[in-house]
Amino acid sequence: RVSLPTYLYYFEWLKSGMPLWSDKMGIGTSILSHSEIIFDPFTYLLFIFGKSKIIYMFTYIIITKIILSGIFFWMLAGKFNLSQYARIIGALTYAFGGYMIVFGQNFVFGTIYVYLPLILLSFEIWLKDKKMWALTLMLTATALYFYYLFYMTSFFLSLYAIFRYFTIYSFKLKHFLKYLTTLTICGLFALGLSAFFWLPAASLTLNSLRVGSIDPSFLKLITPDYNAFFTAIARPFGYDILGGPKDYIGFGFDYFQLTLYFGIISIILIPQIFYKEERKKIFAYLFLIISLLILLYIPFFPYMLNGFSDITYRWAYFLHISIALLLSIAIDKIFNKGKFSYKILFATIAAILAASLAVYIYIFTNGN
Repeated sequence: RVSLPTYLYYFEWLKSGMPLWSDKMGIGTSILSHSEIIFDPFTYLLFIFGKSKIIYMFTYIIITKIILSGIFFWMLAGKFNLSQYARIIGALTYAFGGYMIVFGQNFVFGTIYVYLPLILLSFEIWLKDKKMWALTLMLTATALYFYYLFYMTSFFLSLYAIFRYFTIYSFKLKHFLKYLTTLTICGLFALGLSAFFWLPAASLTLNSLRVGSIDPSFLKLITPDYNAFFTAIARPFGYDILGGPKDYIGFGFDYFQLTLYFGIISIILIPQIFYKEERKKIFAYLFLIISLLILLYIPFFPYMLNGFSDITYRWAYFLHISIALLLSIAIDKIFNKGKFSYKILFATIAAILAASLAVYIYIFTNGN
């Protein structure tokens, strides 16, 4: 309905010499209105076998993205000196996460799921080897591909950078500010390199009627949405916990929102990261987890991450990479370092059972 005609059009656009103006979209518009397609490398993989095969290539592009997202996460986890077993489990958890499997059917959003582990890997290269070229390259590529997702990703990268700082360094204000300033300069430089494309594209977007169409009250922005709350509890356990696309019970009655599936093993084992750990690392883990929970449950932050236009969870891809990374660390700690607490395990299981009961009651009282 949407994707096929769009990619068929861009196939013809590529053949016709890539004009910068189209009279086939609306009453005529700049080609920049689809920057997220022009600078998405997977777009051109769709075209390899010709126009008639594009519809079939959709399936293979999804498979390719799943494989690449797992491989790139595996490479990222290698920077944490984790065992191969932990890296593989984390890579599978990330690659088959709900965001890729469900939201990835919107091809634009599936691409950022592939990019994100490369962005964090590039950050780790800067952090450990003091080489910034890879991070600058990936941030520039992301800004060119879709400035909207660059905005979200940059916010998460700042959280990740703070998390990594406290896992490695002892806090010193001057060093901390220099650390963040260097990262900020890199991001601004990437924006400058890509500005020739994203500035006019952003200008088109700001003139769209869809932008700023929702103006929620202050009370709504600071009050947790119970639909979102129970959806976020349920969806990690499975893709269809709160129904399918036609009978969905959860947040906003939108099946594509809060696609948080990452498996029961993640929820059971991640709390083990706190067992017999250094104080600074405990603080870092708590910072990341609490930050993600605040983003998830306080509506102001989904509103902010959507450019103050609407409350959405299109940014949930960085929840997935955080969960997969924490799971990899926990598995390495349990099976490679032999640190495991049954008390934490039993407390986690009790919390899961309580949460499951709450979700069941919610579905029973709100379902059809």
